[in-house]
Amino acid sequence: MGHRIAALARAYSGRRPRTWVITDSAAGLSEEVVASYRGYLSVVPMHVTVGGQVYNDGDPDLQRALAMGFALGQSVSTSRPAPGKFREAYDHAVENGAERIIVITMAGRLSNTADSARLAAEQCTVEVDVIDSCSAGFGQALAVVSAADAAMTSRDPIEAAERAMGSHIWLTVPSLDALRKGGRVTLAASVLGNLLSIRPILRFDAAGSISVLDRIRHTDRALTRISELGIEHATGAAPGDVQVAVQHFAAEEAAIEVADALEPHTSWPVTISPLPSVLAAHCGPGAIGLVVHRVVHESNPGNQNLDN
Repeated sequence: MGHRIAALARAYSGRRPRTWVITDSAAGLSEEVVASYRGYLSVVPMHVTVGGQVYNDGDPDLQRALAMGFALGQSVSTSRPAPGKFREAYDHAVENGAERIIVITMAGRLSNTADSARLAAEQCTVEVDVIDSCSAGFGQALAVVSAADAAMTSRDPIEAAERAMGSHIWLTVPSLDALRKGGRVTLAASVLGNLLSIRPILRFDAAGSISVLDRIRHTDRALTRISELGIEHATGAAPGDVQVAVQHFAAEEAAIEVADALEPHTSWPVTISPLPSVLAAHCGPGAIGLVVHRVVHESNPGNQNLDN
């Protein structure tokens, strides 16, 4: 009740509440990016278990442990943050002046992280809005950074986040085994792909589900196909209106190849970065993700910063 009364008072005065943006580590934000929004943005880590050892996503040793775990055939799994971890993040935000909190989570079709955020919100002393990004990785990060930038510049963070959503995301993975074990694709799709030595092309749909878009033999052909899909989506937009990111797990050379193919279609730097570990755990070494976002303009866009 207290936060509702405060919200009404701010509405009467015409002042926007000081908003704090919270996300989970599936967004893959670097420490430098988070630091650049100090006082407006924080990250709640998800968890990755490799061979019985639990890591916080973002641990500097985790990518190496994941690669070793896959090589040794160890079990790999992920888990959402507990509600208590979100509650700690909310308390920290409120203690540092937040009057409203916006939580932007990875796709609800892939994780129950949003449920943890909502449970924690029930006991928060300020208004908390939980938004499903229907995305992950760089696509999620765009929404998060757009919201944080809006919060810093006294604009509407939810409107900014929604404008930044809707990126087209494709993945190519060496096999569907890791995704099947995590329940992201069916057993039948996994077995068929392995029998035929196929490298699948996957896509995120608008609701945040992953589905098999195409089945390609040979890695080179799969990289060509994923590049073609990105170019097809970028075609027709001004280069300044297209943002591109390539993310990978232990496949930097392949990521550079895809980035080079997309570079002529954007005037922004093409971001190349590792897949967030919580995503890499479900994709396996050799995975490549391509994100193409067509910018939706607003009258006062601020300065989105994902280059660090």
